[in-house]
Amino acid sequence: MTARPYARGELIHELFRRCAAERPEAIALIHDGRRIGYRELDTAAGIFAAELRGLGVGPGTVVPVIMPRSARLVVALLAVLECGAAYSAFDPRWPDERIRDLLGLLAPPVVISDELLRAGGVPTCRVPESGAVTLSRPDAPAVEVTGTSPCAVFFTSGTTGKPKGVVSPHRGTVRLFGDCPFARFGPETVMPLAAAVPWDAFGLELWSVLMNGGCSVIIDEPYLTPGALRAGVERYGVDTVSLTASVFAMFVDEDLDCFTGIGQLFVGAERVSPEHVRRFVERHPAIRLVHCYGPAESTIFATTYRVTAGDRLRENGIPLGLPVPNTGVHLWDDGEVLEPGRRGEIVLTGDGLALGYLADPEQTAARFVPLHLDGAQRLAYRTGDVGYRDADGLLYFDGRVDRQVKIRGHRVEPAEIERTAAELPWLGRCAAVPLPDPAGGYRGLALFYRGEHPDGDTARRLRAHLENRLPGYLVPRLLQAVADFPWNDNGKLDSAALLSRIDRSAIEPVWPDERTTRLPFVAEVAAAFGSVLGMRTVPHEVSFVALGGDSLGLGRLATRLSARLSLPVPLSILTRYPTVVELAHWLTTAAPAADGKCAVETADRVPLSPIQAFFEARHRADPASPAYHCLMVWRIDGPVERSVLTDAMIDLHLRHEPLRAAYRHLGADPVAVLPDPPPPVRLIDLRRIPDATAAETELLAVLTAPLDLAAGLIWRAAIVDVGADCLLGVAVHHVAFDGWSEAVLAKELGDCYAARSGRAAPCFDAATATLAELESERRRQLALADLATQRAYWRNTLRDIPFLDFPAPRSAVPSGPVGVRARRIGAAGMRRVDRLAAHHRSTRFTVLFACYAWALHTVTGRSDFGIGVPIVKRETPIRQRAIGCFIDMIIVRVRLAGADDRDGAIAALHTAVQDALSGQDVPFLELSAMAPRPESGRTSPHQTMFALQNNERPALTLPGRTAEFRRMPRQRAPFELITEVWPQCDGSAMVEFTYQSERVATEFVDRVGRHFFDAIGE
Repeated sequence: MTARPYARGELIHELFRRCAAERPEAIALIHDGRRIGYRELDTAAGIFAAELRGLGVGPGTVVPVIMPRSARLVVALLAVLECGAAYSAFDPRWPDERIRDLLGLLAPPVVISDELLRAGGVPTCRVPESGAVTLSRPDAPAVEVTGTSPCAVFFTSGTTGKPKGVVSPHRGTVRLFGDCPFARFGPETVMPLAAAVPWDAFGLELWSVLMNGGCSVIIDEPYLTPGALRAGVERYGVDTVSLTASVFAMFVDEDLDCFTGIGQLFVGAERVSPEHVRRFVERHPAIRLVHCYGPAESTIFATTYRVTAGDRLRENGIPLGLPVPNTGVHLWDDGEVLEPGRRGEIVLTGDGLALGYLADPEQTAARFVPLHLDGAQRLAYRTGDVGYRDADGLLYFDGRVDRQVKIRGHRVEPAEIERTAAELPWLGRCAAVPLPDPAGGYRGLALFYRGEHPDGDTARRLRAHLENRLPGYLVPRLLQAVADFPWNDNGKLDSAALLSRIDRSAIEPVWPDERTTRLPFVAEVAAAFGSVLGMRTVPHEVSFVALGGDSLGLGRLATRLSARLSLPVPLSILTRYPTVVELAHWLTTAAPAADGKCAVETADRVPLSPIQAFFEARHRADPASPAYHCLMVWRIDGPVERSVLTDAMIDLHLRHEPLRAAYRHLGADPVAVLPDPPPPVRLIDLRRIPDATAAETELLAVLTAPLDLAAGLIWRAAIVDVGADCLLGVAVHHVAFDGWSEAVLAKELGDCYAARSGRAAPCFDAATATLAELESERRRQLALADLATQRAYWRNTLRDIPFLDFPAPRSAVPSGPVGVRARRIGAAGMRRVDRLAAHHRSTRFTVLFACYAWALHTVTGRSDFGIGVPIVKRETPIRQRAIGCFIDMIIVRVRLAGADDRDGAIAALHTAVQDALSGQDVPFLELSAMAPRPESGRTSPHQTMFALQNNERPALTLPGRTAEFRRMPRQRAPFELITEVWPQCDGSAMVEFTYQSERVATEFVDRVGRHFFDAIGE
């Protein structure tokens, strides 16, 4: 064991506070575009720690924290540590029953959570939303905490069927990163925070950075993706990354160049593939690649190994390496410590060792054993891993002594799944068996069982029970009934024989069909499916949704296929041809068909898309209406230089042709033209208005003033000082803008402002597409679509669609003010939605849509009507970089005559939604013409619209400032009732009901809202 002193200290929070004292203005966290300095984070943690102390948190207590990755989560963890207590971070997606079981085990004085109901009766404390930069940090009383005191409890899968709580000490983490010999950590380190919150790898990604003055970039997605890594390197200078071996392999397979720009990479948690290591090292020889090994019981890492190009020649795979500081690694067999060259169980000693399993002395005694070393007794942890050392002392992995496996980095004990299944009284014997992965690891579990539910539907009932009791990574991919269980000659269960019984026609086959592998385009399509779904092998005849994909994933799939094949792949095609084989077959005929049909006749006059023509016509009919103004407002914590902001707006104006075009009706055709010189863009300075409400009112009045499309006055900005802060607002007409454009505009406006602040012109990686190029892309996509089939579907669907009448208010006022009602779906509610989607083999959108349709049906008594759904047309890379209007609308016909409840509605509408999405290339204006003529005063065959608004949040980053985005309510409602669901960073969602108050009664909207939330279970 290499002993190193703890020269800087041995407590995690003290090392963080030292960094805060030395570099208070340095950036500690970046989340959703917001930058939080060390002083601000330290102050917020100190204030919250004072609140926790008043609730009984102190040395000897363990505080559960049930929150997603966020800056507030980091505040909570630091505050708990400052109190001298330990934290236990729970995944908010865990089933309620599992959380209640763990809370009973911990018996905490308080639970830190945003959801009161999940605390199971324990007092709940919530981390404040606002920052604490303007407040004073309270003095922290001294607490008796040492490096051997607990800092965290990690729950892992247990052999007894119960999760085990690994109690980790401060020294376990500090020994690795306080003075790190195997990697570089310092103020220059920028690392994504993307690991699962309950995992010890989360501590690697967070504390390695914050104990050394670096910057942690918090990722909102469930896991890090190649695209997110590229964005992190480009935007924030990410230079250090940690990946599980399976995710590393996926990155290498799908986007090997995404690592460009980083300096070091940690890979571990599972057996790493030598072939993927070889490909990585050959492409990125300058990146430090560190192979890491260690169970949670030894806190993150026990050994590390710097991988080199020569390691691909090693016969026995990549070494686990040598021990980290203050850690001993030994090979053990029946109480005997073995010499190098002999094979034995890996046992660990040293400061990284856990203090045992929480409230489980029996398991602690079984796994933490005394070991006689150098004439003294030392406590050692039996890993259950088998290994050996070579002549150089390098450690190698060589299997397990028990059934434990690693799946996607998670430790999995099959016994826990078996015990949970056995809770069902009607189920007989069952066996959980890992499903082998072609790369040598495991990709999931199969559960074989005997027994049958008296009422039938056994597999569905069994899966529902497991999903309600276990985290997602422990739920088997495949359930299969067997008549008997095979045994080998030693009287043990024959797992290989069980795997050979897998029904290849089951709903979730594990391997692709070899008959289809050699068909054209299959490899490319399967690779794109795998990269989006996080699967290394993809069955070729199972739909994307059935494999776990959702509507957002379909957008990613379209993007990746378009980029790989240099061919637009419309979303309508993905919904019509949802499997690898079907999509590959379409590509074999579509690829040649798209050529030569797409050129724009002249770049001087570019025809508008049908939806743009609709917006232009509405503007000409009512030029003063703000109904189609897209509004954005940010509150900025300090002054903004007006001249610099004006220059930045001009940069953006000249970069994106849709922003400086004039939209006119010339002859019979609406077109976009580019005036020369370009029309001006205005920043309206409202100076200072002390009252915040008055300032916001005046700002909105300026933003909603008429725009002039024919003159090219498409957008404007306004700014007003309010106290020490300011409000910045932007208004863009819908003819040149959409929800996706918000994030593009915000990012590039911030980039331009930063460049102009430094007296430089902004520099972009690539030019944006011209109006002519964007129109050519649209035509090319239409050339690939089967418009005749789609039009036939719509004519049949819409020809007799009924109107849906809403009760009007008793005292209706013509052109009354827009009405808005809002309510939040909690994170637990959104998890229920996702579980419903998985159960019905559907998507989050479809479940929410069905709940809304069911609410309308319940309140109105109508079972046949239409709901409008906006769709995003951003399938190709050039559209994703552009500011512009790339949307349209479809109408989903709701037929619920045979549905008895919410689940019946979901089942009925799943097909209706998929069919409508398959027809999304037919413009909305054509759909309107196919439906019955609207009644007087109406402009559309549908009276209500439903949208899941999951575009990227518009994060504005200005040097030295923090900008908080505020979504403004609609100024007009283009339909009688609009319902929008806005997912939030914390896993919850805000639901807004916007309605025409002169046509729709508020009481009616409230009733629809209540039934919508009832359907969700809120």
